[in-house]
Amino acid sequence: MKKSLHFVQAILFVLFFYNSVNAQYCTPVSASGCAGGYGITSFQFGDLNQSPILCDGSPSEYYHDFTSQSADFAQTGIYDISVQAVSFGVNIYVWIDYNGDSIFDNATELATQFFCPAFSTTSTSITIPVDAAIGATRLRVLSSTNSFSVDPCFIAGHGNCSDFSVNIISSLTPPTVSTFSATDITAFAAVLHGSINANNSPTHSRFNYGTGGSYTDGASGDPWFITGGTTTDVTTTISGLTPNTIYHYELVGYGPGGSVSGGDMEFTTGTISPTVTTDAATGISGVSAMLNGTVNANNLPSTVTFEYGLDDTYGNTVLGNPSSVTGFSNDPVAAFLTGLALNTTYHYRVISTNDAGTSYGADMTFTTLTTQYCIPVYTNGCAGESSFGLTHFELNTISESIPCSGSPSYYHDYTATTTDLCRNGYYSIQVQSGHNNMGVTVFIDYNQNNDFDGYSETVGFGYCTNSGSTYTINFTVPDVASAGATRLRFMTGYYEYPLNPCSTNQNYGNCADFTVNLIDPVAAPTVTTLAVTYVTATDAVINGTVNANDILTNVEFHYGTTVSFGNTIIGIPATVTGTTTTDVSASLTGLIPNTTYYFMAAGFGEGGYISGDTLTFTTATMPPTVTTDVAYPISGTSATL
Repeated sequence: MKKSLHFVQAILFVLFFYNSVNAQYCTPVSASGCAGGYGITSFQFGDLNQSPILCDGSPSEYYHDFTSQSADFAQTGIYDISVQAVSFGVNIYVWIDYNGDSIFDNATELATQFFCPAFSTTSTSITIPVDAAIGATRLRVLSSTNSFSVDPCFIAGHGNCSDFSVNIISSLTPPTVSTFSATDITAFAAVLHGSINANNSPTHSRFNYGTGGSYTDGASGDPWFITGGTTTDVTTTISGLTPNTIYHYELVGYGPGGSVSGGDMEFTTGTISPTVTTDAATGISGVSAMLNGTVNANNLPSTVTFEYGLDDTYGNTVLGNPSSVTGFSNDPVAAFLTGLALNTTYHYRVISTNDAGTSYGADMTFTTLTTQYCIPVYTNGCAGESSFGLTHFELNTISESIPCSGSPSYYHDYTATTTDLCRNGYYSIQVQSGHNNMGVTVFIDYNQNNDFDGYSETVGFGYCTNSGSTYTINFTVPDVASAGATRLRFMTGYYEYPLNPCSTNQNYGNCADFTVNLIDPVAAPTVTTLAVTYVTATDAVINGTVNANDILTNVEFHYGTTVSFGNTIIGIPATVTGTTTTDVSASLTGLIPNTTYYFMAAGFGEGGYISGDTLTFTTATMPPTVTTDVAYPISGTSATL
C-alpha cells in the first residue's frame, strides 16, 4: 500500500514539475499589426530602455522579445515609464507578472494604462506592489489603436507588443524628505524649498501645490534626481499664481524607495493694484454714450470710476457699473453718460483703486453725433393725471413707475436706467395702463443710428383694455443687432398703436426712453419633446427634457388639436438651470375623448426660444354620458319621456 501511495505521489510531482517547466507566456495575436507605422517606437522604464522598436521580426510586424534586457525593481518603489508613439494616437497597456506564474493576469497584473497622442512622448509612473514576488519575472507593454479590448494576448487594432525581464527585489530604504519655507514671494510667483536624503535609493523630487488646501499643480524639483546618502537642498520656482491667495505646497521624494512627503506648508502671494483697460465707447448718440472698460481687481476689493471731459484733464467723474469688483477675473465695467453736447469730442478713462494702489486706464475719446433722438409731440398727453398712458414698465432688470410729470409731462428720459439684453435672447415686457383702451408700441434702435427705423425696429404691440390692467409683449432680440448700448422707446395711444416714434400729432398717451445694452448671445437651451406617459379620455401627462446650458431657462408646453396648438401650459419645473438634462412635464385635464392632440416642449430665456419636436397622442374613448329627466307632458293615455 505504501509503495502504491509513493508511486502516485511521484507521478504527481513529475507532472507538476513538467507543467511548471513547460508553462510559457502567450505570444499576442494582432488583428492589424504595426504596418504603416502604427504603435510605439521606444520604451523606457527604470533602467530598461529600448529604442528603436521596429516593425519587423517574427511574428512579423508586431511582437518583439526583449527579455535579454533586465533591471531591478524594488517592492513599493515608484518608477517612471515613458513611451514614444508614431501613429495618430494609441492606448498603452503594461502588465507585470507579479506572482511569476507565466501568466499576465488582466485583473491584478495590469500595472498601468494610458493614452499616448499622435507623434509624442507620454510619461507616467508605476508603483511596484509590496506583495510582488521576489525574483525574476516578465513585463509586457502593448499598444493598440482601439480601446475597447484590454487583453495581454491580443492586439485589438493596429499596434505592437514587447516583452522585457524585470527582477523584483525587497523594498529599499525610503528617502528622508523635508519641506521648507517659501522665499521670493510676489503676487504671481514664489520659490519653494525643501531637502531630500535619498538614503542610497535613487529618488526623484517634485513639489505639489494648490489653493484651498489641495494640490492641483506640480513642478519638478531642482535637482530632479538625487542619489547617495547626503541631504540635498531642493528648490523650484512656480509662477502664474493668483495675487493675495493662500497656497499650500509639499516636497515629495519618490523612486525605488517609495514616495515620501516632506509635509504641508503654506504662503500667501503679494497684493498689487488693479489691472485696468479703457475700452471703446458704445451707444453713442447726439447727447449720450456708454463708456466701457475692463478691470481685474487682482483679488482685492476694488472701486471703479470713470473720468470724462472735453480734454485729458477730464473734470468729471462718474461711478462705474458695477462700482466695485473683486476676484481675479477680467470684469467688464461701464458708465452711461447723458446730457452731452451735440457733435463734441470727449476724453475718458477708467480708474480702479484697491488697498495696493490706484490704476488708470489709457485715455480714449468719442465724438457725439450731430443729431439726437426725436421727441414725439402729444396734443393732450397724459392729461395731467397720469391716467392716459402707461403707469409701469418692466423689462429684465428695469422696473419703472411712470408719473405724469416733467417737461414735457408726457415724455420721460430714463436712459440712465439700463439693462443687458443678449442678442438672440427671448424676453418679456410687462406694461400696466392707467386708463382703459390704451395701445402701446415698443421700439429698439437695433442698428444704433439715432433713429427708430420703421417695422424692423418695432419690438411689439400691446393693448390694455381696462384701467390698471397689464399686458405682456414677448420678443426676441435679432442676432444681427449691433452690440453695445442703444435706446428703447415705448409710446402709447388712446384706442391706437402709435406707429411713428417721432409723431407730432398724437392725442392722448405718454412716452419714455430707456437704455438697453446688447451683448453677445449665450448658449441656447437644449429641448427634447418626449412621449406621453399617462392618457385617459380627458387627462394626459406630456413630457420632455431641458438642458439650460447654464442659462436660466423657462419651461412651457404647447398643445392642441391641430399643429397650431392653441394652448400653453407652464412646465413642471417651471424653470431649470445648470448643465444637467432635466425631466420636465405638464398635466393636461379637460381633454376631449377619442381625439388626437399635438404637443411640444419649449425652453426660453436669454439663450433664446427653443422648441422640441411636435409629437401626438390620442385620448381614450368613453361611453356616452346620459341623464334621465322628468317625463312631460303627461295625459291620461300618453307621456313624453
